[in-house]
Order: sequence, then structure tokens, then C-alpha cells
Amino acid sequence: MRLRNMRCYKWLTLLLFIFTLPLHAQQPPPSPTTKSSETSQVSTSENQTTVNIAKQEKPPINVSQSLEVVYGSSPWNTDSTKIDNAELFVRDANTGRVLKILLEETEPDSSTFSGNFSVNWSKDKEIKPEVYIPPEKIRGKEKSLKQFVTQIRDKKVSRKPIVFKKGKNGQQVLDVYDTKEQAQSAMAAYTEKLKQEEAQKNILAKPKEIVKKADVEAAALAAKQAKLAELAAMAASREEERIRKEQLERQRALERLRKQQELAEKEKQKRKALARQYAEEALVAYKEGNFIKAEELFKKSIELDPSDTSYYFRYGVSLYRNEKYDDALVILKIAQVDESTEIEKAYYMGLIHFRLKELQLALAQFSKVKNSKHEIMAPSAAFYEGVILYTDEKYEAAKPAFEFVIDTSKDPRLDEKAEEYLERIANALVFKHKQEHKHDFSFSLGATYDSNVLFSPDNQTDQGTATDSDGFRMLETMSYQYRAIYMREFEWTIDASQLYIYSLDSDLQVADPMLVSLKSPITWKGVWGQKGYKLTLKPGYETLFMDTDSSSTQTNPPSTNILSSILFDVDFTLIMRDNWFSNYILENRLDDSLDASSTGDDNADSTLTSIKTKQTFFMDQSKKKALQAGGGYTLNGAKGKNKKYNKILLNFSFTQPFEKWKNASWSTNLDIYYLDYNKASTDRTDTNYTIGYSFSKAQNKWFNWGTSLSYTTNNSTNSSNQYTRYSVLMTASFDIDEWIYSKE
Repeated sequence: MRLRNMRCYKWLTLLLFIFTLPLHAQQPPPSPTTKSSETSQVSTSENQTTVNIAKQEKPPINVSQSLEVVYGSSPWNTDSTKIDNAELFVRDANTGRVLKILLEETEPDSSTFSGNFSVNWSKDKEIKPEVYIPPEKIRGKEKSLKQFVTQIRDKKVSRKPIVFKKGKNGQQVLDVYDTKEQAQSAMAAYTEKLKQEEAQKNILAKPKEIVKKADVEAAALAAKQAKLAELAAMAASREEERIRKEQLERQRALERLRKQQELAEKEKQKRKALARQYAEEALVAYKEGNFIKAEELFKKSIELDPSDTSYYFRYGVSLYRNEKYDDALVILKIAQVDESTEIEKAYYMGLIHFRLKELQLALAQFSKVKNSKHEIMAPSAAFYEGVILYTDEKYEAAKPAFEFVIDTSKDPRLDEKAEEYLERIANALVFKHKQEHKHDFSFSLGATYDSNVLFSPDNQTDQGTATDSDGFRMLETMSYQYRAIYMREFEWTIDASQLYIYSLDSDLQVADPMLVSLKSPITWKGVWGQKGYKLTLKPGYETLFMDTDSSSTQTNPPSTNILSSILFDVDFTLIMRDNWFSNYILENRLDDSLDASSTGDDNADSTLTSIKTKQTFFMDQSKKKALQAGGGYTLNGAKGKNKKYNKILLNFSFTQPFEKWKNASWSTNLDIYYLDYNKASTDRTDTNYTIGYSFSKAQNKWFNWGTSLSYTTNNSTNSSNQYTRYSVLMTASFDIDEWIYSKE
């Protein structure tokens, strides 16, 4: 007895060791929602004094989370139609360690770059980051960059001012600036934003009365529409001002032309020559990305020779690059360009409207560029068109824009971001559909060949008794769900399901089960410890029908109720990082065995408790390629000693989509369990191994099919429980609700 207990203890120790190993990922955890922190800090190289509105000496940077570094740089933005990349260095003042951080432009032509790095290499509870930007002339030169790192360590390089804050999803963010004044202004703006957000939350947190869900949703929709209306009104006001500016600018141009005509011919030619010189120098600066110099020279050229308007377009782009958006729009409208430049002009005007949050004006320009099918600019314009439509919750209209990007873009990073938006749209449409359609009914049909059918009257299908008989079996499942409450942060549903397996061989029909279940899960979603979570309480009831007496008449489906179970499960998922989901399950069931053989030492009435975990690691941005590792422990406290057991299990799986087959994926799995009947009359311990492969294909939203193969070997100290088996299963599933919805 002691030997069996030691074996069980060793397996449990191994399981705990595996799942308490430190796991690190390089991406920060995006939480669905979070409260804004009131902690913000400015640190500068010019002034070593630290200003912190939370009255702390250091930025409260949690070393268990990743950190996002954000920096705005126009010189790094080398191409307005692509997503550029760059690099900077972060030094921990506590340890002296220096890291190179790779940054990527957030959108084409945004000039805002961000990168993430893990800070949990520090033994301290906090780190004190310093940020250094390499000079433009040494970018991409490894030897010079190594020297730059040495200078950082020797403290011969000035660090950049930084502002520590929390992002909108709760992630840790370091905003990097060029001057102390910029950082202080940014901190002041961030503090004011937090103040306004807190004031708004306080207003929303004090409802006068309990309102209906429909009223809450209507109020939220009205609030969003009011905000969009406010933005539209502001855009209209700015457009009105720009029209006035454009009028004045055209008047000034006419005045300059009039004065030019009054000049003597010699003076006029002299001015034109100087204007050409300025324009040529401006073009050089423009191509080098020095837009401040280009703006100054273009302006001088236009003032000297108002008759030459050929430089207006590049002058307008220079103003845009220098973030003088209203002035840039005025000049671009005035600029007369040929047909080949007209698309580029529309693209830049769209970018300016987008930066000013004038979304409808931006949409008109981007649609024009997309429809031109320009090889370079059309995909980028389509991306912005999709973003605007997505922001306006016009999901179906946004989908073709992002699909256009994927079909035409030659920038893989832009393709990746378009795919991310398509995934968001799919999720938003599913949520919207489930809110609007409260009923969901689906069923599936399948056929399987089993080389060794298992007899499982206790509903533990993976540890039944082998019949040593093979056969073909049919499978049918039905499920129904009623979504009583379905909101973003709370769900309550009623789920009913039925499973029936039918053996074509009548001798095997004693092992055919029909399982009927009724469950009512209640789900909460939110943020806990700066991490997104999902908590589900799942009470339920199950009943199992099997005609286990081979001497009596078999019915199809079986009519003898041999097991009834009361269930209560707790399912908790925590988003550790963007690419790591951690799931924990506590299963409780009270079994009432009604089988005639359930007496004495074989009494199967029991209280069963299981603790399980599953760790999912996503290996791509779309979260379709994943590695899963899990395990658990089960204690079955049956009344009969021959039915008592301890079970330890491990399982691993890998899932990946087929690259060239849309909506198709494959997976492989390895399941291992150790089973110990340590109270049984006859000594019995089992070690079970199962390997499997499965393939699935979604033909559309309401029909999918798949196939799976599995091989199992069960090694047991009791020879009657030793067996091997393999099975082949094919299924076809139909979602009736989706089918009706697609017809609508």
C-alpha cells in the first residue's frame, strides 16, 4: 500500500514541478479593461530631479510585466506608405544592464515607434530605466552601435527625458521625448486626462436607479454617437477655418504676383534665379528628410517667385511632416499637380484629416486613393479606410478594405496588421450576433471505427474496461444554448446537450451511451491584478443511459438510466501576456450510480473532485498557432473500495492552420495519465498513453467537418485491464442558428 502511495506522490510532485517552472514571454499582456493609474513620472538628463505625482522616488515599474517604449521620430519615418522600424537602448540604472530594443512604426507614416521588452531579468522589485537614442548617422552600423553602447555604460551619452504611465489597456509604457519641456507638458496632459477620466467614472458610478440592460446599451450608443457628432462638429469648424485660410492664401498669392509684375525685368529674373536656387536646395533637404529646412526654403522660393507653383505640393508635404496640419491642407489644396501626383496628394490629405480626427473627410480621400489601385499607396490607403470604418463600428464595410490590403500589399507587416483587424472584426461580429440572437442550436453527425470498444458505465470514457471487440459506430450530438444575459463583462446562459453513440454490431450495444446534460454557466470578465480574466461558475446536471444488461432487450437509443450526476465546476482563465493564457479548472461532481452492479465493494456512488490546468502559448499574432500544456489531479471518493482511485494526468497539444487552405487547421496531442486504485481488493495501477492527430475545415460559418486518428496503450498491473486500441473518427457539424442568420 505504501508503495502505491509513493508512486502517486512522485507523479504529483513531477506535475507540480513542471507547472511551477518560470515562464517568460516577450509581449506585454493586453487586458480588456483597466482602471487608469494616477502614477506618472518625468525623468530627464538635464534635470536629475524626479517629479512624480504619486510622491514616489522611482517609476513604479513592475518587473513581472513587460514594458512598452514609445518614441516619436520623423527621421525614422522614411516611407509614408510602409511601416518602418528602428532601435534604441535602455539601461537599468540599478544593474547597469543595457538592452537594445527594436521598435516598429505603429501605422504607415505615423512617425510613432513602439517596442516591448521583458523586465523580469532584474532581481530587484523595481527597475530604473534610462533611454538612449543612437545618432541618425550610425543607424544600421553595428560597429558604431557597439561603441555607442560602450559610451552608455561609461555615462558619456545624455539620456532622453521619459514619462512613465499606464496605457489604455493597463500596460506599462515609457514615453520618450527630446526635451525636458516636452516631457513636462506630456506629464501635465496625462495628469489632466486621468483627472477627467476619474471624474467621468465617478459620474457613471452613481446611477439614480437600477436600469434595464436595454436602457444601458441605448445610453452607451447615444454617448458614442454624441462623441462622434462632437468630432464631426469640430472637423466642420476646422474645415471652415481652413477655407478662410485658403481664401487669404490665394489672395496673398495674387498680391505677390501683382508685385512681381511691377518689378523691372532684371530684378524679376534675379529673384527667379534665387528662387530656383532655394527650391533646388529645398528638394535636396526634402529627399534627405530634413523637412524643417525644406519648409523654410520652399517658403522663400514661393515668396521670391509666386509664378512658379510647381513646388507647392512638396511644400505642403513638408508642412505636414512638421505637424502643421491645417497649413499643410491649405497649401495642398492650392497645389496644382499632374495626374501622376494627384493620388499622392489625396493620400497626404487623407493622412492629415486622419491625424486631426476628421474621419469622414479622411475616408473620402483614402477611398479615392484605394480605388486608383496605385501599386504602393492604394494598400496603405485601404488600411486607413478599414481603420476608420472599424472605429465607426461598420464592421462589414471594413472587411473588404483589410482584405484589399492583404491581396495587394507588398509589406508583410502591413498585411499582419490587416489580419489583426480582420480577427477583431470577426470577434466583434460574433459578439454582436450573439447579443442579437439569443438562441443557438447545433448538431453533428459522425462515424468511427474503434479497434477495441471500451465499456464505461461510470462516464469516464478514457478509463473504461476493454471489450476486446472492434466495430463501426455512429455518433450524434445536439446542443442548445439560450443566452439570457450576454454583455461584454457578464454572461448567463442555459445550455442543454445530448450525445448518443450507436454500434452497428448488436453485441457491442451494451457499451453504447446516451448522455443528456443541462448546465447554467455564469461568467464574469474583467481585470484582476492588471491582467484580463474570465471566471465561469458552471452548475449542472447529467444523466447517463446504457443498456448494460446483455441478457435483456437492447433499445436504440438506450433507455436504462444507470448514472445521474450533480455538477459544479469553476473555470478561471487569466491572460498572463498577449501570447500566454493560463486556465485553471475545479471540477466537482456527485454521482448516483443506478446500475444493478453498483453494490458493496463495487458501489460506484461517489464524490469526484478534479483540479486541472491548461497553459496556452500562442505562437503568432492571429492566435491560430498554439502550443498547449496541461495537467491535473482527480480524487474519486466512491463508496465501494473497488471504485476509489487517484488519477494524475498530463496532456500536450500543438495546433496550426494550413497555410494554403483557408479556415483549415491540424493538431496533434499526447495525453498521459497514471491511475491508482489504492483501496481495491485486487492491486491495480494503470499508466495510459494516447497520441492523436486531427484535422478540421470550416466550409462556412454554419458547416464544418473534420477527422481524427488516435492510438492508445494502457499498461496495467491487472491483466484484464491491459489493452491497446486505435480509432478513426469523421464528423460533420452544423450550426442551425448561423445557417438561418446567413440566410437573413
